[in-house]
Order: sequence, then structure tokens, then C-alpha cells
Amino acid sequence: MAARRAAKREDLRDTIARNMRILGALAKSAGKPAPELQRSLVMKAKRTMAPRVDDGTYEATIQRDIIAFLRKHPKIAIVERHNSGTALEVDMRGQKRFIAYNTVFKVQGVRMRKSDIDCQLINGKRLCIEVKRTGWTHPRNQREIEQENYINHVLAATGYAMFATSVAEVEAYLGGITV
Repeated sequence: MAARRAAKREDLRDTIARNMRILGALAKSAGKPAPELQRSLVMKAKRTMAPRVDDGTYEATIQRDIIAFLRKHPKIAIVERHNSGTALEVDMRGQKRFIAYNTVFKVQGVRMRKSDIDCQLINGKRLCIEVKRTGWTHPRNQREIEQENYINHVLAATGYAMFATSVAEVEAYLGGITV
């Protein structure tokens, strides 16, 4: 069933292009030109989409493989995956509002962003993993710096935390942990 759902899912670029065609048609029917601001936002969205890794897989695929590995590992008791982003909510009165989830928070004035995967080891300690695409080396933007701050916070609290670009890195890291 998941494969059937994934096959029906439209690529984000296709969705944006389809929505822009609809906006252009609506503007044309009203006798107005298509808004240029919308087109520039589409171009920006295309440039800022998460790039695929060299072998054609997405960061989400790496994350899925790591979670599957962790669920079978004997040192892991609990595995949780965290989403982040915003969603539009419409209440019963028809009022709209945006809800942000897993956003930036501060601990002692330091901005942090929660990791992709949180685990509990069988000894009760915490393991946090921030998944990155293959070839990633170090934090380059504000979002990744906030993620690094969270990892350092967990490490300071005697937990385990890491950036990972593959299942092999997670396996090697877990090999060094005694429970």
C-alpha cells in the first residue's frame, strides 16, 4: 500500500509548476498578468530543495535505512523519528493559522533544533542522530548550526549524539558504546 501511495505522490517541483500554471490562468481570466513575485518564489523553491545524493537517493531514504537498522539493533530500546516544518490548520469556525512543529528553541540563550532521530539505549541513555546527505562534512548554515548546538547539548548531558550520512557510520558509532 505504501508503494502505491508513493507512486501517486507528485514531485514537489511538479506541484509548484502545476500551481503556478493555475495561478497564471486565474490571473489571465481576470485580465491581469501573472504575479512576478510568485514566479520568483517558485525559482527560489527549486534552488533550495534538498538535493539528492550522488547515488540518486534522498536524505529521507538514508534516514529510513538508519531507522530500520536501529529498530533491529540489540543496544536500542526505543526509536523515534521527528518531523519538522509548518502546517496550515483550519478550525471549526473556518479560521486559519499556521502551526510550527519541531522548530527552534533556546536553552540558556543558545538556539537549538531537535535531531531527526531520537533513541533510548537499553541502559537508559539517550542517542540523537541528525541525518545528512552523503558527502556532507560540517554545518554550513544557521539550521545546521542549530542542529549542532542540540547535539552538543545532548553530549554535555552525558548522552550520545552524532551527525550521520550512512548506516555504516551509525553502526560504527554504536560499536563504540558500551551498555
